[in-house]
Amino acid sequence: LTLFLFYLTSDTLFGTLSICVKEYNGKYVQMFYRENDKKVSKEKFRNIYDVPEGDSIAVYVDMDGKRGYLNANTGDIMLPAEYKHAWVFGDGVAAVVSETDDSLRFIDRNGNQVIDRAFPYSIDFSYVFHDSLCIMTDVNDGGVCMGLINLNGEWVLPQIYNEIHMITRFKYYHIKLENESGTCREGLLDNDGNWIFQPEYRDIEASLSDKTFFVQKDYVKQHVSIDGTVLEPFVIDYMSPLEYDVLGEHPVTEEGESYVRTATSTRFMEYGVNGLCGIFDLSTGRPLTEARYSHIWIDDDGIIRCGIESGLGGDEVIYDRNGKKLVL
Repeated sequence: LTLFLFYLTSDTLFGTLSICVKEYNGKYVQMFYRENDKKVSKEKFRNIYDVPEGDSIAVYVDMDGKRGYLNANTGDIMLPAEYKHAWVFGDGVAAVVSETDDSLRFIDRNGNQVIDRAFPYSIDFSYVFHDSLCIMTDVNDGGVCMGLINLNGEWVLPQIYNEIHMITRFKYYHIKLENESGTCREGLLDNDGNWIFQPEYRDIEASLSDKTFFVQKDYVKQHVSIDGTVLEPFVIDYMSPLEYDVLGEHPVTEEGESYVRTATSTRFMEYGVNGLCGIFDLSTGRPLTEARYSHIWIDDDGIIRCGIESGLGGDEVIYDRNGKKLVL
């Protein structure tokens, strides 16, 4: 009984080959369906994974849960199902974990080990080479740590970073590193293993339209080019009015309920950068403070109260109605 038929997603690789899902001995299995001769293959698979664009080798899972590789154009088995874990090929090599141990190794399309060392397999991750680099993970007392290796198994980036992910449209690596104080800092690495931005920024965000970036170092966000040229020195996420209660005025609604009337500051506004906020002075057209506060509000006598980012409880910095910081 054929339940349904669907095509694997590819523009060129599956012109005569599809996959059908059938019921077999009470289980759903996947089998190849050949469009040219209308025949279903004899092999039965628990799963067949999609093939990366530009490749023709797919990872399959047999009925015992073991993984192997097959030709997605013909359905022929290329490497038998003898792996506990297996990933797609990238740069001609693929990562596998054997049934005998928990070590991760890299093989070629003939199943030969091509990097003469093994790596600990600690967490499920996409261990796939892209342009000669692969992200490797491990787990230590501090949690997950990551690094980058090349096709020789050499460390291009040591395994000390908390997070690495690839910005695929640029082929850059976004790096996060937690320092001794527990503060996370971000950096950017190119595909040759060279730093574009050292991991000393609070935030790095790639532009959606071109190879430029929005970076925040300390409490200032800027728009910069890939070579570090500042395109816009002051970038914010939002700006909103600062409201305060008007003393002594308690209007009454039509229902007879009183409320406190609010007014908006004509000189100061709040602006935000990556979850923090600062004071913008409309009279000068410039920020009065950096965006280093957790919250900002004006009390009923015009005093501006700014919550300290790392403060405990109600720790605040105070500015008067003229924007002057009050100190003892």
